[in-house]
Amino acid sequence: KNAEIEQERERNLHTLLDKPAVTKSGHRILIYANVGGEEEIDAALSQGADGIGLLRSEFLYLSLDRAPDEEQLYQSYRAVAEKMQGRRVVIRTLDIGADKQVSYLALPHEENPALGLRGVRLCLRERTLFCEQIRAILRASAHGKVALMLPMIVSVDEVRACRELIAECMQTLDARGKCFDKALE
Repeated sequence: KNAEIEQERERNLHTLLDKPAVTKSGHRILIYANVGGEEEIDAALSQGADGIGLLRSEFLYLSLDRAPDEEQLYQSYRAVAEKMQGRRVVIRTLDIGADKQVSYLALPHEENPALGLRGVRLCLRERTLFCEQIRAILRASAHGKVALMLPMIVSVDEVRACRELIAECMQTLDARGKCFDKALE
C-alpha cells in the first residue's frame, strides 16, 4: 500500500515539472539540486532544477587513488558549468574527513571527526591541494555562473585565511593569463 501511495505522489509531482515554483502571493522560488558530479546533472535538469545549490566536490577525490590535479578538477567543473547553461552552480570545496577518507591524505583518527580536521580546516592545512581546487573553480567560472562554498567554517579567522588564498589564486591565474569571473561569489 505504501508503494502505491508513493507512486501516486510521484505521478502528481511530475505534473508540476513544467510549472514555475511560485507562491500564492506571486513570489518566485528557485529550486536548486544537490549533486555529486556531472553524471547527476541531467537528472537534476529533468526534474526542473533552476541550478545546483551544492556540487559535492569530494566525490572526485574519493574516486581516485591520488588527489586530482587542477586540470582534472577544472575539466570536471567546467563540464558541469557548461551543462547548466547559465544556471547557478555552487561548488563546495573539499569536505574530506569524518566518514569520507582517502588513502593519499594521512588523516588522524578522531573521537568526533565532524568537529576535527575536515572541510576548511583540512584545506587550510593542505594549501597546495586547496589552491589547485580554488584555481579550478575560478577557471570554471569563465564557463558559467559559478559560486564557491566553504564547508565547516567555525571562525572568522578561517574565512579571512580562505579569502587570502582565493585572492592569491586569482593573482596566479591573472599572471598565467587564465580567464575567470573576478566577481565570483
